[in-house]
Amino acid sequence: HHEAVAFGEKMMELGRAEGDLSWELEAHFSLGLSFFFMGRLRPAREHLERAVAIYDPEKHHANAFQTIQDVGVTSRSVAALCLWHLGETELALERSRQALELADTLAHPFSKAYALGCAAWFHLYLRDTKTALARAREAVLLSVEQGFLWWQVWGTILGGRALADTGTPAVSVAQIKGGIDGWRMTGSGFTIPYFLALQAEACRADGRTDEALAL
Repeated sequence: HHEAVAFGEKMMELGRAEGDLSWELEAHFSLGLSFFFMGRLRPAREHLERAVAIYDPEKHHANAFQTIQDVGVTSRSVAALCLWHLGETELALERSRQALELADTLAHPFSKAYALGCAAWFHLYLRDTKTALARAREAVLLSVEQGFLWWQVWGTILGGRALADTGTPAVSVAQIKGGIDGWRMTGSGFTIPYFLALQAEACRADGRTDEALAL
């Protein structure tokens, strides 16, 4: 993400030099995303909320043909996660809701999978595991249909964690473990520590304290 910030700043510079608001918008999202994962929450919030403010679906949805995902959806999805960490829960809920509604309006499958995957994550933060499970399952179904392996595995893992609170922790542990194995097969090490923490919570719920501590 340190390298990504350098590219994001260059993209911002070029967008402004060319007077191209669409690429300035993409730069705001890119910087906001990287700052979020670097733990720099306030600049992340500033860039993500700027992207939300700039975005116009009639002008900027065309970007998705180059970036694969709609920046109006992605900026709102990540903003929800960032705002939650900053204690702005009501605005975070609104951004997550907006992301899902916009993805539905645009009928852009990958953006919808992105919104659902982030919404599942967001509702796990809220400990609203019922909604998290529903969003995760939607993400998996859509991703299987469309061939989005990344979001399919993501939804499997987060949905697995939600199952731990439904009285089926043993099923939860197995699903998360299988999901992590699948995640590694994609070549991604991204968020593995978080996933292991989710597996540990599921093990604890299943009474497997030593395994949970090891994880």
